[in-house]
Amino acid sequence: KALIVFARFWIRRLSEVIINFFNGPQWSLYYKSKDASLETYLFRYKRLATPRGRDWADPFVMLKDDEYFVFFEEFINSTRKGHISLLRFDIKGNLKTSSGLLAITT
Repeated sequence: KALIVFARFWIRRLSEVIINFFNGPQWSLYYKSKDASLETYLFRYKRLATPRGRDWADPFVMLKDDEYFVFFEEFINSTRKGHISLLRFDIKGNLKTSSGLLAITT
Protein backbone atom coordinates (compact mmCIF):
# COMPACT_ATOMS: atom_id res chain seq x y z
CA LYS A 1 0.00 0.00 0.00
CA ALA A 2 2.85 2.39 0.76
CA LEU A 3 4.19 1.87 -2.74
CA ILE A 4 0.81 2.83 -4.24
CA VAL A 5 0.67 6.03 -2.15
CA PHE A 6 4.25 6.83 -3.15
CA ALA A 7 3.49 6.24 -6.86
CA ARG A 8 0.31 8.37 -6.72
CA PHE A 9 2.24 11.21 -5.10
CA TRP A 10 4.89 11.25 -7.85
CA ILE A 11 2.36 10.87 -10.66
CA ARG A 12 0.39 13.83 -9.31
CA ARG A 13 3.54 15.88 -8.75
CA LEU A 14 4.82 15.14 -12.28
CA SER A 15 1.47 16.14 -13.80
CA GLU A 16 1.56 19.43 -11.85
CA VAL A 17 5.07 20.16 -13.15
CA ILE A 18 3.97 19.50 -16.74
CA ILE A 19 0.84 21.65 -16.36
CA ASN A 20 2.84 24.49 -14.79
CA PHE A 21 5.38 24.31 -17.62
CA PHE A 22 2.71 24.85 -20.30
CA ASN A 23 0.22 27.04 -18.42
CA GLY A 24 2.23 28.75 -15.73
CA PRO A 25 1.59 28.30 -12.01
CA GLN A 26 -1.92 28.84 -10.65
CA TRP A 27 -3.46 29.17 -7.22
CA SER A 28 -5.81 26.26 -6.60
CA LEU A 29 -8.14 24.90 -3.96
CA TYR A 30 -7.76 21.47 -2.40
CA TYR A 31 -10.30 19.58 -0.30
CA LYS A 32 -10.94 16.40 1.62
CA SER A 33 -14.25 14.92 2.74
CA LYS A 34 -15.70 15.79 6.12
CA ASP A 35 -15.54 12.30 7.58
CA ALA A 36 -11.79 12.07 7.09
CA SER A 37 -9.34 13.31 9.68
CA LEU A 38 -7.15 16.36 9.14
CA GLU A 39 -4.14 15.48 7.01
CA THR A 40 -0.76 17.15 7.08
CA TYR A 41 0.19 15.95 3.58
CA LEU A 42 -1.22 17.86 0.62
CA PHE A 43 -1.11 14.86 -1.74
CA ARG A 44 -3.95 13.22 0.22
CA TYR A 45 -6.31 16.06 -0.71
CA LYS A 46 -8.18 16.39 -4.00
CA ARG A 47 -7.34 19.36 -6.20
CA LEU A 48 -10.15 21.34 -7.76
CA ALA A 49 -9.27 22.05 -11.37
CA THR A 50 -8.80 25.79 -11.76
CA PRO A 51 -9.82 27.07 -15.20
CA ARG A 52 -6.93 28.30 -17.34
CA GLY A 53 -6.15 31.98 -16.81
CA ARG A 54 -7.76 32.14 -13.37
CA ASP A 55 -6.55 31.87 -9.80
CA TRP A 56 -8.57 30.68 -6.82
CA ALA A 57 -7.73 31.64 -3.26
CA ASP A 58 -9.04 32.34 0.26
CA PRO A 59 -11.84 29.75 0.56
CA PHE A 60 -14.55 29.98 3.21
CA VAL A 61 -16.63 26.83 3.82
CA MET A 62 -20.16 26.67 5.21
CA LEU A 63 -22.31 23.59 5.89
CA LYS A 64 -26.10 23.93 5.56
CA ASP A 65 -28.75 21.25 4.98
CA ASP A 66 -26.16 18.55 4.20
CA GLU A 67 -24.48 20.70 1.54
CA TYR A 68 -21.12 22.41 1.62
CA PHE A 69 -20.90 25.93 0.21
CA VAL A 70 -17.36 27.05 -0.63
CA PHE A 71 -17.00 30.77 -1.24
CA PHE A 72 -13.65 31.87 -2.65
CA GLU A 73 -11.86 34.66 -4.49
CA GLU A 74 -11.57 34.07 -8.23
CA PHE A 75 -9.10 36.29 -10.07
CA ILE A 76 -9.23 36.49 -13.87
CA ASN A 77 -5.75 37.18 -15.19
CA SER A 78 -6.79 38.66 -18.56
CA THR A 79 -9.00 41.36 -17.02
CA ARG A 80 -6.94 41.76 -13.82
CA LYS A 81 -10.23 41.69 -11.87
CA GLY A 82 -11.61 39.39 -9.26
CA HIS A 83 -14.93 38.33 -7.87
CA ILE A 84 -16.36 36.04 -5.21
CA SER A 85 -17.40 32.63 -6.54
CA LEU A 86 -19.26 29.69 -5.08
CA LEU A 87 -18.85 25.93 -5.35
CA ARG A 88 -21.59 23.73 -3.90
CA PHE A 89 -20.88 20.14 -2.82
CA ASP A 90 -23.12 17.39 -1.50
CA ILE A 91 -22.37 15.76 1.86
CA LYS A 92 -20.14 13.15 0.15
CA GLY A 93 -17.93 15.81 -1.43
CA ASN A 94 -19.32 15.64 -4.98
CA LEU A 95 -19.48 18.97 -6.84
CA LYS A 96 -23.07 20.04 -7.56
CA THR A 97 -22.85 23.61 -8.96
CA SER A 98 -20.54 26.58 -9.37
CA SER A 99 -21.12 30.26 -10.03
CA GLY A 100 -19.60 33.73 -9.84
CA LEU A 101 -21.38 35.89 -7.27
CA LEU A 102 -19.98 39.34 -6.77
CA ALA A 103 -17.75 41.33 -9.12
CA ILE A 104 -15.17 43.54 -7.46
CA THR A 105 -13.80 46.42 -9.50
CA THR A 106 -10.41 47.76 -8.55
